[in-house]
Amino acid sequence: MSKDLKKILVDLIESADKSLTTSDLSQAIDRSRSVTSLYLNELERDGLIEKTNTRPVYWLMHQDKGIAPLEKEADKELGLQGKSKETSQAFDQFIGAEASFSDQIEEIKAVLSYPPIGLPLLLHGNSGVGKSYLAHVIATYLKEEGLACSENLIVFNCADYANNPELLSSVLFGYVKGAFTGANMDKAGLIEKANNGILFLDEVHRLSMENQEKLFQFLDKGYFRRLGEENHLTHSRARLILATTEDPKKVLLPTFYRRIPLVVDLKDFHDRPRYERITLVSALFKKEAERIQKAIMIDESLLDKLVNQQYTGNIGTLSNEIKIVCAQALRQADPNDSLLKITLAERSDQVKWVDVNQTLVQSTQHIQVAKEDLERILTSTAMTDMRVAIHSFAHRFRELFSGEYLAVLYRKEIKAIKERFCRMLGAYPKDDLLFYELMLLWYVHPETAGLYDYLLGEIREYFPRAESLAYQLLPGKPSPYQLTCLMLVLAGEVDERIEYNALLVAHGESTATSIQSVANRMLHQYIFDAINVPLDSSPEDIIEEVKEWLIERDTEKGVIMIVDMGSLTQIYKALKPQINGELLVVNNLTTAYALEIGQLILNKEPFNNLIEHFKKNSSTDIQYFEGFDNQPNVIITSISGPEINASISQLLKKYIQTDIKLIEMDYTELVDILNRHHENQNYFSSTVAIITTTPMNVPGNIKVINLTEIMQHRQDFSYLEQFKSLVPIHSRLDLLNELIYFFSKEGLSDRLEFLNPDIIITQVENVINKFEMRFNYTLNSQIKYVLIMHTAVLVERTILGAEDYEVPLPLDQVYINDKMFYPNIKSILFELEQFYRIKISDWEIYVIYEIISSSEDDEGNSKE
Repeated sequence: MSKDLKKILVDLIESADKSLTTSDLSQAIDRSRSVTSLYLNELERDGLIEKTNTRPVYWLMHQDKGIAPLEKEADKELGLQGKSKETSQAFDQFIGAEASFSDQIEEIKAVLSYPPIGLPLLLHGNSGVGKSYLAHVIATYLKEEGLACSENLIVFNCADYANNPELLSSVLFGYVKGAFTGANMDKAGLIEKANNGILFLDEVHRLSMENQEKLFQFLDKGYFRRLGEENHLTHSRARLILATTEDPKKVLLPTFYRRIPLVVDLKDFHDRPRYERITLVSALFKKEAERIQKAIMIDESLLDKLVNQQYTGNIGTLSNEIKIVCAQALRQADPNDSLLKITLAERSDQVKWVDVNQTLVQSTQHIQVAKEDLERILTSTAMTDMRVAIHSFAHRFRELFSGEYLAVLYRKEIKAIKERFCRMLGAYPKDDLLFYELMLLWYVHPETAGLYDYLLGEIREYFPRAESLAYQLLPGKPSPYQLTCLMLVLAGEVDERIEYNALLVAHGESTATSIQSVANRMLHQYIFDAINVPLDSSPEDIIEEVKEWLIERDTEKGVIMIVDMGSLTQIYKALKPQINGELLVVNNLTTAYALEIGQLILNKEPFNNLIEHFKKNSSTDIQYFEGFDNQPNVIITSISGPEINASISQLLKKYIQTDIKLIEMDYTELVDILNRHHENQNYFSSTVAIITTTPMNVPGNIKVINLTEIMQHRQDFSYLEQFKSLVPIHSRLDLLNELIYFFSKEGLSDRLEFLNPDIIITQVENVINKFEMRFNYTLNSQIKYVLIMHTAVLVERTILGAEDYEVPLPLDQVYINDKMFYPNIKSILFELEQFYRIKISDWEIYVIYEIISSSEDDEGNSKE
């Protein structure tokens, strides 16, 4: 396919009556721009075409080049004849160079290219991990790059003469005539012979301390003395590559070890990523195929066995095992058969065969292009458009990464996910390409630091149900990229409009999951999760399992549990404190009942309606709580936003009694709840107090503690009596002192994350001064501080992309001292917006108005 496309590209460029851009060519061959660019760059490297040094880039035929090379070398894999590559591809043959070992490869290249002749490096790893092989790859790289001291490679194992340090010294450093008995002539050592080349010393820890000291001196000075030489110094420009199986810090002299700037750790075979292990096994089989001059296909179960086995001798032992199975199969095979099939099964007709050539890793260039394209998508695409972008990405790269190849890498993981998906939802995903997309994302995932933590946060906000489903499909401790990729491809499979978390819990091996599967399938949606518990499980055991389930879920909207047991009150009381919203526990787990509840959830019935439905239409036991929370609590809220809520909560935790639950709430959400339950005196019966920074109207006898008011009257200790039921008397003065600091400029400086406190506070003070002058309005000192605190935090919040809300009143109809508030405050805030390149939302302007409105009216001040 790539050969045909390259020929088409050359034809298009050669026959065009005008210069063509990459976009022109990608449209002409109906391929993505990134794939087209990959092929064009390969053609350029092969000397067939060239590009202009302009923007945009135009592609032209290379002078004196044409299509002939494609036809002459048609039997080659790429069908191209071109120039040798400008940079060495030696490391491409080291499996893992483009993935798990890529960072180390870059470090090795940096050390090798350091002038004048590179720096020494130490390869560290257990026997058989590939230290010697990597040393030869390094030597090839040096030669192909034309770097200094790359003429030859000398390999020496220090263990060969470890029992005779003097003989070992003579081998390394050479000797002069008469240095010892039998030294009848001068003889050069290995370091001298490696002049302008490379000396690879394996098992370097077997050197004696004296020989390590000599080697250190050579590394430090560039010269040494032959054994028996007293006056003459021998110079050598030799690169040193060292290797050891031991901890270098324990077996090497500190002076010698410190002279080695880079230690390269090579992992054991079983610690390498699965796709690298598969590729290693495949490469070893391919090597045997070349030796015996036969194509090889192997049993998939044999591939799994070899890939998952732990080898004491690592790749060396694996290589021997592969040689043995090849030899055994060859002995029993027809000598005239060009294909050798290797299986552990007794009957070959029951075997799923794998062609060893099909499991080899894709082109490094293809992988890199895909990685860069995917990273661009993940970092620049809005989360609401992410599913479509990933679908398009998979379509573009499907011709480069076959599903069969990826299935070999991830067969076990995908099989397990499919089985769990079918068990939970009663059917396979609606999107046939979902699993291909997942495997492709896993295979080419970018390794940018912090990317997946960021994406997990975004997914939690936009696709919480996809997140919940992913955690169940990938149990245990999957890597962040595995989990994130699964969540992204599941985003189109579940209805995120379902607000409640619903859980089925039953005794038995599969009772709950069986009902879950039927209910989800018949409702055509992922609604229920399920937990099967052993028959002898106690309520305490069940509670612990459910708590684990709750950890990964947003419970603010409410949780519904359907169980097959008694002890509802015990279960309810144990779980409710861990749930932010309401909890309904129903003791009637049947398929019919699950379907009834599931349909009500799909109909988006309010939680209270669900409760009323069960009370009227069911005789089964239910447990629920009609109220904000059933545990004594204090609600903390500030119109200035969640950052201030969190800071106040952190401060109060040190003083408020431990049996009282602190709940941070969004100001508008709390106002909405207060309005909805204004007539229900019992709804907030467990709420001891609401602590805020602005006045609030609340129903019933709920105590409101306004911290701003306390600060205004800080000299009057009677205001601290409001904390009487919350804070012990001996701690109240300490609390007051912390609040004074909190409502100070110094306290604000501590809370700002990245803005310069001195600059932003000065800027906001200037805004407040302009406000007072513009509106002829005098603010008291405490309201001034609240405004400074709020405005500084809102600038940070806006820079980070804060959520906007609907404004509850028409701002263009609000006046302060007969002056229109909205256009004037916009004008006053303009300098801040320009300085920080932000746009302050109408919601934030409304909050500023509310803070000002909460101040006491001074004489001459009026607001409408």
